[in-house]
Amino acid sequence: MKTLEFIYDTENFAVLSGIYAEKEQEIDFLHDFVGAELCTASFCACELAKYLKLTDPELHCVFASRPSGKNSFIRLECTSQKPSDGGFSFLVKKKNQLTIRAVDRNGLVNGTYEFLRLQGWRWIEPGADGEFAPKTHKIIFPAADKVYQPSFKYRAFYFEYPSQASLDFLLWMARNRMNVYGSFPELRALAKKLGMYLLSGGHILTKLMKPDRLMESGKTLLEEHPDWFGTRGDGEKITVKNAQRTQFCCSSSGLMDYLSNELIRRLNQEWLGTDILEVSGFDTWGNTCMCPKCRDFSDSDKYLLFMSALRERFDRAYKTGKLKHNPMLNTWAYEGTATMSAPTRIPENMVRAQDNCVAFVIKRCYKHPMGDSPDCPINAEYAETIKSWGKLGRQMTLWGGEYYNVSKHEDLPLLFTANMRESMKFYYRAGARGITYMHTPIFGWGVRGITQNLHAGLPWDIQMDTDAFCKEFLALRYGEFASDAAEAYAEIEKASADVAEWRSWRQSILDCFQTFWATGEAKNPLAQRHYRSNADVIRGGRKIAGHYRKAAALLTRAFDAAFDHVPAAPYDQLLVNPEELDRNRVSQRQLHFLECDLRSLRYAIDVITLMTGCAEAYDAIQRKDFEKLAKLQPKLEKQARQMSFYTESVTYRAYIPHVETRSALERSQCGPFVRVLKSALHPDRKNRKSKAD
Repeated sequence: MKTLEFIYDTENFAVLSGIYAEKEQEIDFLHDFVGAELCTASFCACELAKYLKLTDPELHCVFASRPSGKNSFIRLECTSQKPSDGGFSFLVKKKNQLTIRAVDRNGLVNGTYEFLRLQGWRWIEPGADGEFAPKTHKIIFPAADKVYQPSFKYRAFYFEYPSQASLDFLLWMARNRMNVYGSFPELRALAKKLGMYLLSGGHILTKLMKPDRLMESGKTLLEEHPDWFGTRGDGEKITVKNAQRTQFCCSSSGLMDYLSNELIRRLNQEWLGTDILEVSGFDTWGNTCMCPKCRDFSDSDKYLLFMSALRERFDRAYKTGKLKHNPMLNTWAYEGTATMSAPTRIPENMVRAQDNCVAFVIKRCYKHPMGDSPDCPINAEYAETIKSWGKLGRQMTLWGGEYYNVSKHEDLPLLFTANMRESMKFYYRAGARGITYMHTPIFGWGVRGITQNLHAGLPWDIQMDTDAFCKEFLALRYGEFASDAAEAYAEIEKASADVAEWRSWRQSILDCFQTFWATGEAKNPLAQRHYRSNADVIRGGRKIAGHYRKAAALLTRAFDAAFDHVPAAPYDQLLVNPEELDRNRVSQRQLHFLECDLRSLRYAIDVITLMTGCAEAYDAIQRKDFEKLAKLQPKLEKQARQMSFYTESVTYRAYIPHVETRSALERSQCGPFVRVLKSALHPDRKNRKSKAD
């Protein structure tokens, strides 16, 4: 094959393809459907040409409106201008003549990368390091027609922080068949070109309803509208301090007007083009409004009444032209907002609008997969709730909301490969057709790269052979060291199983440490779900650290061998800019992968070792064994000091562009516990907190 034609049925595609492939900033994706499709098709044709010429350097690529009849060709077709699920078909008319027929523009992108995947191209991480070329130079065409239908309609990572915008991550998502991205202004046009749904919102109501927010009247929001804030069940007066510890009043029409106007303004400006708006209430963990209008409804029904009121106002604003683009709404099933239980019904206007619900399982256990597990009451309880929501699937699409890097995990290297496979299948059986993952790391994945890839792959094909998938991933990432990596990953998976015992929101060992720091009392038992005693906890911590040390030893062996064999860069000239430096980096990417892995494992060993020591100290305090506590305290302080002098990954802030690094000690969240241990050795413990401060 010497010449390959890329066909799209529009006049002068030979010229327009090169122009429109990069023209997304000038396209009105909300109204110019012809231009939008041409932009996406041009991008796809150019991507095919780029990667196929890298596959076969002798290939001659031609862009045309119609096949010449002389050469092999790939035709691009899109059957609908309306966003759907990103599905597509390969239609083979004759040998080396392929039509990629997509149900939407995202399907064109997915079909493009599927053809490149057929050649052997893989993208396992964002950026050049994660791109792997095929070993053959022959262009391969499919032999027969095939329909590609994704298992989940919505395939997302969850983005809420403005500083999480990443070009490389967005392209990695597109190349791995994801179709929901955050509405970041810098990347909005590119995401639209890729056929993505844009998602905005999240915990936005916490910002819009700050009780001390100054209003035009000169009063604060709480002073001007105290009735908007939820009536407490205990009758306590609402103050600035406690206003967001009870859910806002879901029956106040004035509040609905205020919030809908605020959200509409954002949808017309910084969130322009948003397809899905997530609207979460306050994180109150159980307290909801008990005013006369609200108290007769279940907590989930209350919140859906509020969402229905927003939907009514959005629909009206869109009809009158006040709202430029009417998004779907995502409500949450989530303990933090007291909305985990399924409602009695879904409001009709939300059904018509195809609004969705995301079930976030923030307290889940990772030792067991999601589903009907008699050995795991908390996952079994979640399973019943999710199935209840799933029964409403014809009225409202259910999404699963996972936490493989929940904020309490603080970027620890955790693996849940087997768990993910079974959990994803449960979500699918329960009726979920969307999936997302909260607190997604944007870079520095280390071993967690396999988690990201599984989260992308399983929603596309729920029957995917995960063993073969993981084997290929390890072979690509580690090459000749894949067997060592497989052993290391198995150890890390063992280490990760009980992470929710140690670090989670509500009822974890870390909560016990923080309660002691706040109150000076060590009353709560360390043993939570799967541990039975303090001694069991301490043994468990040592076992986890042991698994991480074994993993580190295996990958250190691989690193040493790789380090000894990486050749010096064959510079024929001085590197003079960052792009040249990046190109040189790719030649040493295996070493960089191992460096990242080992940095994160060092951090994990330190965190678990420190937490296990803190558990021993906590146990000594409970048993009033101050002699043992006196021996433990300097060791813990030494460990804490060592962790103060290096950082691990980055953290973000909601609603504002901001990135910062924090020490390993701060990210462990154990620093305050260690700092106040000295006071436990003295009789004047009542003054502990003020002295520590």
